[in-house]
Amino acid sequence: IAQAGLRNTLAFARAARADLRPSGFSASGTLMEDGGGPGLPVLCAGPGLGAHAEYLVASVDQVVPLPLSATAKAGALAALGAGALLALDRLEVAQSGRVVVVGLGIWGRMAVLVVSRLGYEVVAMDGRDERLAGARAHGAKETAPSASLPALLGSGSGGGCGVLLAAGSFPSDPGARGKVVPLDGELLTDGERLRRGLRQFADQLAQGWAPEEELGLPTVQFADAAGARGPAVVEMAPPARPLRRLDLSPVPSSRGAITVGLAGCGTFAKLHHLPNLARDPGFRLVGIASRSALNALVVARSFGAAYCTTDIG
Repeated sequence: IAQAGLRNTLAFARAARADLRPSGFSASGTLMEDGGGPGLPVLCAGPGLGAHAEYLVASVDQVVPLPLSATAKAGALAALGAGALLALDRLEVAQSGRVVVVGLGIWGRMAVLVVSRLGYEVVAMDGRDERLAGARAHGAKETAPSASLPALLGSGSGGGCGVLLAAGSFPSDPGARGKVVPLDGELLTDGERLRRGLRQFADQLAQGWAPEEELGLPTVQFADAAGARGPAVVEMAPPARPLRRLDLSPVPSSRGAITVGLAGCGTFAKLHHLPNLARDPGFRLVGIASRSALNALVVARSFGAAYCTTDIG
C-alpha cells in the first residue's frame, strides 16, 4: 500500500481474485497432437496444467508417456508421485536411511508409499490416529504424533534424518538435526526438474506399482466432483473435437472504431490494458485469447468481448 497506494492495491487484489485457474493437480489421457504421435497414453503435471478439463495444452517438459501396464487413474497421480520423488532427491538421505513424513494428507500418504517403496525407513507423523494407522499399512516403520517432531529431531535417534513436510510449519528448534524439504507446488515449477520427476514416477509405474489401489482414492464423474468428500480422481469424457473458441455474443459493429483482440490476459492486462480500452470509445474489444480457457472466459465476459479462445495461431 505504501508503494502503490490503496486504490492500486485494491485493483490488484480484485484482478488476482478474478485470475481463476481450473482445479486439479495432474492428469493422464491420450495424446491428440505432436509428441510421440496421436493415441499415445501420457501423464502430465505442472502449474495450471492438472486441470479438470476435457482437453489440455501442455509443453513438452510437462508430459511423459504413461506405461502401457499402468492405469489412467495411476497416471492422474503424477503430481503427487513426482513431487514426492523430487523432494526425496533434495533430502539427500543415504539409501535405507531414515525419512520422517510430517502430515498424512494425500501428498503425505503418497510420500510414505514412495519413500518406503524405495527402501528407506519411514517415520510417519500426524495429529490424527486414523491417519497414523493408515501410514503403517502403507509401509511406515514407525508412527508418532506431529507434536513429537521437535523431540525426535533434537535427540540422537533423529539426528541426520530427512524430513518431508506435508503439513503445518516446521518448529523452530536450534537443537534439531536433519534436513527439511516441504512438499508443495514449488517442487513442480522447474521444467527440467519436473520432467525428471515425472519420468521417475512413470518408471515406478512400469515396475507394476499401483498407487491408486494403495491410496484407495475414489473415481468420480466431473458433474459429481463438487460433492466428493476428500481427495478423488475426476473422470471426464471429452467431446469428439476440442472446442478452441467460444462465441459469447455477436461481434459488435465498429462504427469507425478500431476492433481489438487481446492475446494474454494476465494481471497487468486486467489492471491497465482492458480498463483503458473499455473507457475509450475509439476501440471495440472483440476477442480474448489465453492459454487458460477459464481465464479467457471470465475476462471476456467481464469486459464484454464477443468471443474467447485458446487458439492464437
